[in-house]
Amino acid sequence: MDKFLKRKPTDDAGPDDAKKQARVRPTFVVAPGASGGDCALLSAALGTLGRTRTIAGGKWAGNFPSQMGANVALVEAAASRAAADAPDAPVVLVGHSFGCRVVAALLVKHAAARDLPANVVLDGAVLE
Repeated sequence: MDKFLKRKPTDDAGPDDAKKQARVRPTFVVAPGASGGDCALLSAALGTLGRTRTIAGGKWAGNFPSQMGANVALVEAAASRAAADAPDAPVVLVGHSFGCRVVAALLVKHAAARDLPANVVLDGAVLE
């Protein structure tokens, strides 16, 4: 994530461009617990550091192991949307309770492939 937060201004950047480059803030994709919801308090706390997004509708495909692939797909889609919205900012995955299991499954799936957008951080996540 350091490569996003500690950007050096380019040679042709003016003073205003340098200030903009220095203020890149991450987007946090929040994966809620099994009951769904948007994890309002967690999202509000993370909102002081950057932007926050949740999975579509805050609802999981289900809590059974056979549904984990569909749950991972929900986080993949949310991360890809967040990455497209701010291509110069890191996208950090955040799991709460059951969402931690889903984020961990996503990291295992993409550890070698690295087939999500380049600004999605796959070297770790925030698990709460």
